[in-house]
Amino acid sequence: MGEKRRKIVNDEAFMVKRKAEEADIVDQDRVWKNIYNSIINSSTTELTEDETTELAKSLRENQNDATWKSKVKQAANFQFLSTLITSYSACRTSKDYAIYECLDILERIYEVDLSVIQPLVWGDRSRKTYEMRRQFGTSLYRTGPDDIISYLDGERMWRTVKNHSRSDRFTQDTYDVRFLLRVFAQIIHPGSELSCRIFVEFNCLSLVFSCTSAKETSTRKLAYLVLQKYLSLLQSLFASCLSDQTCRRLILATFKAAVLMLSVAHDLFHRINLHGWIAAVICNSHLSKWEQNYLAQIFCILISNEREFNRRKVSDPTVALCSAKIAARAVSGILKQLGETEDISKQHLLTIEEVLGRKWRMKKRKKNEISL
Repeated sequence: MGEKRRKIVNDEAFMVKRKAEEADIVDQDRVWKNIYNSIINSSTTELTEDETTELAKSLRENQNDATWKSKVKQAANFQFLSTLITSYSACRTSKDYAIYECLDILERIYEVDLSVIQPLVWGDRSRKTYEMRRQFGTSLYRTGPDDIISYLDGERMWRTVKNHSRSDRFTQDTYDVRFLLRVFAQIIHPGSELSCRIFVEFNCLSLVFSCTSAKETSTRKLAYLVLQKYLSLLQSLFASCLSDQTCRRLILATFKAAVLMLSVAHDLFHRINLHGWIAAVICNSHLSKWEQNYLAQIFCILISNEREFNRRKVSDPTVALCSAKIAARAVSGILKQLGETEDISKQHLLTIEEVLGRKWRMKKRKKNEISL
């Protein structure tokens, strides 16, 4: 009798648990339908802060529920995603933070393909763009890189450059650099149609440089990625037969500004082989003596900063030093030719010999030096 009683109790407990699970599923369905319908019905108006906050909370709390994830992934279509992004102003407000979190969770955890709304444009102004894409597709209705940059406000960008790392408060006055850096990484690549002049005029390059010293590691990594892509684009433009002298001067000025920063110079030395690129390009007979000397100056700053970087680190600098010496042969060869008539070329040649002749390994600590 006791055994039979226990079986009845277990069966009742199982049925109660099952009904509770079914009730949870019904509640989840109701919650998701309410959220989904409110977003879809807002396709012509902006979402409210309450709606975006509720969506972010639901996505966060149910991210481990396979049934919920399947429903969300299936429902996150073009209309759903475009409604989210058109309500996004890319600023540092609580609503924008909630929308950014939604898009991030949807892509990383729910495995939703965001390429259906790329290239990304945002805000109320983008509503017409997404409507045209829906009607004609991205093949017939293209959004160029310059069009995307034009969505930015120059003054707000400059405020972002100066203040993005100083304050964590909610504000409409500055952009969210996490989003902008991802947009830049998407549109910048060798062969891109992006106008470098527009990228500079809208303070985008200034923002990228400032983000290389951001507090968050992920932001710094993104900034270095964008900078690497942008300089690779400049390299492809500089070597092009279609580039004029004005264009090349702007490119050289950008490279010089980049290598003056110690950590950026180290990144460019190893990631895009900038010293090797200079050694290859400086031999181009189409370049003027001024441009060749400017390239040599950039090379001197680059290897000098790379040496300084290695003097502060424990890593072995042998590979970097050998690589610099190989590239220096081509640069020195051109400078020797120019040195017959150009005094500045002789100075660059002496600088290269001095940097390569000095120690590159980490400084040894003195025995009587007290480590704090």
